[in-house]
Amino acid sequence: MKTRFRTLFSTISALLAVLSLDSCYFNSAGHLFDKASYRAATDMADLQPGDSIYTDGVNHYVELPRYKAGMPVPTQISMGDQGTAVPRFNPVGGGETELVSIPQDYAMYLAGQSSASRTPSAMSRVRQDPDDIKARCRTIPVARTPEEARCYFHYTSPAAAGWYALGGLDWLCVDLPVTCVENSLMLCGGIFVMALD
Repeated sequence: MKTRFRTLFSTISALLAVLSLDSCYFNSAGHLFDKASYRAATDMADLQPGDSIYTDGVNHYVELPRYKAGMPVPTQISMGDQGTAVPRFNPVGGGETELVSIPQDYAMYLAGQSSASRTPSAMSRVRQDPDDIKARCRTIPVARTPEEARCYFHYTSPAAAGWYALGGLDWLCVDLPVTCVENSLMLCGGIFVMALD
């Protein structure tokens, strides 16, 4: 009797150890947190001839679509995953754009007034109100189609506080219970299969 109990205890302990190495985690809240803030990017290749370069005589800007960049948010996470996800570069819905500061020599290249700089030496996302900046600038039409050049930055939604609160509630009410149920079912299924042997 003692030997049988020890065998059963050892079997269950081994099963628990294996499950702890390959446990599952449900991550619906991660999608809500991703709406609050994410790694973002713009790409100069989105500019077309006829688009506008904004300038106040000193600074030069272009308006570009915003993309989500980086790794996609998984809904189901297994601790044994080897990280096979492919980085994303997807447009953000709703026509979201960013105003990006570019060097003067590159602005002149885009406008067809110089051939000195085919790629920007620096780019940065403008954090001030884009409409205010555009209102004080004159426009120069883009004459050349630029090559790919990406500007990466961290984007935080104006509604970030709400998304974080909703994500925390979702984690507590959905992710935690679903994760517990999934792992319990895996454990019970494993014990059942071992009991059949």
